[in-house]
This record gives sequence, C-alpha cells and structure tokens, in this order.
Amino acid sequence: MRNTVEGQQKHGQQDHIEILPLFSTTDKNGRMTALQPGRPVGRVAPLLSWLLAAAVLWALASSVPFGALLGLAPTPEISKFLGHPVTVGAAVVLLLAAIGVTGGLYSRADDQFGQIRVAGLYSMLSIAGGISAVAGVLLLWTLINNPSRPFDLEAIVTSPTIPPELGAIVGAGFALWAVIVLLRLPGSIVHAKRRQADIERLRMEGSSFAGR
Repeated sequence: MRNTVEGQQKHGQQDHIEILPLFSTTDKNGRMTALQPGRPVGRVAPLLSWLLAAAVLWALASSVPFGALLGLAPTPEISKFLGHPVTVGAAVVLLLAAIGVTGGLYSRADDQFGQIRVAGLYSMLSIAGGISAVAGVLLLWTLINNPSRPFDLEAIVTSPTIPPELGAIVGAGFALWAVIVLLRLPGSIVHAKRRQADIERLRMEGSSFAGR
C-alpha cells in the first residue's frame, strides 16, 4: 500500500506531493493500514448512517424475491403484489441504489480506518443484515397469518410449489453470515485504530531515514 504525503512549503519552494511506501512487519493484504496526513484515527459514528441506509435498501430490494419467489409472502394478495412487474421494477431500482450506497459505505469505511478489511466487513454487514432482517420479518408475518400450518422442512422436497421453509433456510443463511461478520467487525476496528494510532505516534515522535 502507499500513502500520499503532502509536503509543506519551505524556504519559498512550491508545495509538492511525495508518494511514500507504507510497510508493515506484522500485517499483510487487507490488514495493511494507512492514515492520511492530518487525519485523526478513524471513528465508527460517521459510518452508522451509511450502514443503516445500505441495510434498509438491501432489505427493501430483497423483499420481492423473498416474498414472491421464496414463498415468504404472508397472504396471496401480498405475493401477487410483490410479483407485479411494477414492483419488480421498483425492486431493481432499489437494488441499484443499495449497490451504490454500499459502495459509498465501503469508500468511507476505508477512508476512516485506512484498511480494506474493515471496509469489506462493513459492506458485508449491510448486505447480510438487511437481507436477513427482511427474511425474518416476512417469515414471522407469514407464521402469524397462518399459525395452523406446520413448519416442516420436508416440504422443501415434497411440496409442488415453493414453500416458506425454503425462504426460511435462505434467510437463515444470510442471518448466519451477518452474525459472523458482526462478531469479526469489532476486533478488526480495534486492530485498525491501533495501527493508525501507531502511525500517528511515529509521525510525531519517530525519525525518518532514507531507505533502499
């Protein structure tokens, strides 16, 4: 990874930009961390609104395939509404918006913490969290509207139509993914902030030497 350092004007010289390599003796690949000159150590708060917006968009966009295709619509009327071409078109627009906001979340997380691992975890959390949330809401709504129907996993194989059990399994997969990402994210944030604090300290107290 490389870090851009903007030189200060000294002795009448013009401002210039030097590209200096950033190395680590302990980290590699996605765990490599950067801190732009003059930037503070990354914070979580500025990313929360982007994370929530991305998750909501993913939830709205995925409600159509979960309700109309995977059998998690609570009533036939809602299933028909979710399968309507206008609703499907709106879901496509929401999907594109979700992808765009998730990209913005990734970029801002990378800018905050200087680490693509943390940025990737934030993006995955917004996707998995939003999709699993809407799957859980639709499943609960379906069971409430039809409490007498048994929840039988064998229906996935034996049912002539797509049963709610299949949607529940897919939603559970996304929920498991969200839980795994959520468990990994705090430790990754702590690691990135610790590395940024080290970089900040070395810029204040360290000595610079020409390398080969």
